[in-house]
Amino acid sequence: MKSFFIAVLCLSLVGCGNKSDSRRLALTADRVSGYIMTGLSVVRQQEELGTLPTETAVQLVTGLRAINTVSAEITAATRPYLDAESGELRLTADGRSSLLAILDTGRAVLQSLLADSRVSTLPAARREQINAIVTGLVENLRLVEEIIKQAKPAKGETK
Repeated sequence: MKSFFIAVLCLSLVGCGNKSDSRRLALTADRVSGYIMTGLSVVRQQEELGTLPTETAVQLVTGLRAINTVSAEITAATRPYLDAESGELRLTADGRSSLLAILDTGRAVLQSLLADSRVSTLPAARREQINAIVTGLVENLRLVEEIIKQAKPAKGETK
């Protein structure tokens, strides 16, 4: 299970070198999508095997769908601020604030999944799988936050 967690963490960090903001955001969105698909697959398998209560499965699926929505909102909200030529993210103060609020929503969803007693009381192997997926999602939200915080101000504005 430790190797699964290490692989999740390493995949989160791939592709974050000297690439344009648009490329880094796209890579992060792709990884988030992958974590969500993996999470849904794990939940489905465990529920079909009868090793995950339906109530817990519903909670996890609801959380993963909420993160998918957050990812889509981030993609839509950053699009107007990306320079078409350079791929650089240039944010207005309102744009930065809005994106950080979306990220806060995502973090709250993920924290509620980790804190949910239905998840925390799962047997260790299943809980570790879920925690590794959630940790990967948390790390990717952190990477998006880093991109947003490092973004240059829109023309005519100061950071």
